Amino acid sequence: RLGLSVTMTNLYTVAPASAAAVFLLALAYSSDHFRERGLHMTVPLAFSIIGYGVLLGVDVEGNTGIGYMAIFFCTMGAYPMSVIFSAWTVANIPNQNARAFTTGILLACLNSMV
Repeated sequence: RLGLSVTMTNLYTVAPASAAAVFLLALAYSSDHFRERGLHMTVPLAFSIIGYGVLLGVDVEGNTGIGYMAIFFCTMGAYPMSVIFSAWTVANIPNQNARAFTTGILLACLNSMV
């Protein structure tokens, strides 16, 4: 779709993933530091909404640069959301047995959606 070779197109996936990984680490550190999860889940959610909105609203085949920018927003929204949501879910269950069971169910449900 980018009009490049397969190798170059695959190399273009490195930058969004790297930016999302750095954003994930910063947001996870901040979430643990402030012991707050809700606000830290809304920030990546907003990034995802912006990214998917751009992908839906713009002709990305004609504007590959804008489409590439939208992918940054989408990945920066998806990476931290899953990690912080899992931490928030597990932290709100006081019983260790229920926590273990819920973690297993949560991971099974999330993995079945792919």
